[in-house]
Amino acid sequence: MTSITGMRREYLAREIANVLESQGIRVAQLEQRELRKALKRWKETFAPTQSRRSRADLWTPLAFEDGLSVRDEEAIEAYFGTHGGAFLCVLDYEQIGFRCESEALPSYTAISQMVGTLTLAAVYLVGGLFDWTFVVTSEQDAYGGPFFCDART
Repeated sequence: MTSITGMRREYLAREIANVLESQGIRVAQLEQRELRKALKRWKETFAPTQSRRSRADLWTPLAFEDGLSVRDEEAIEAYFGTHGGAFLCVLDYEQIGFRCESEALPSYTAISQMVGTLTLAAVYLVGGLFDWTFVVTSEQDAYGGPFFCDART
């Protein structure tokens, strides 16, 4: 028997896949083991100062540590300057992730739709080589954002 949490996760995974596919993006859902590895690598790459035991959201260092990321309009511009190819789309709170492939990245409107209607947490897009990340949170009114971080700089 599938739990309510499991059914909600399955529903959200289908809805997120639909949003991405409507943008012409090919998606494959990550297995939980792959997702855990991706989240660990994200944290090591983009939030290395955050304690392993921290209960704060993964994106919190992007909001509070100077120079770690750009935010707001500057983040959106940096994201639009990034090209498609292979990338990940992850909802860490719901523990859902996708391996994605496309010539273009999803629109900011599509990502905002995911955050506004499908999750109350955050959507993390991550370059296939973990060279960049774009994070849109449900808490932008309080903490700013979205956030973009380029690991190559």
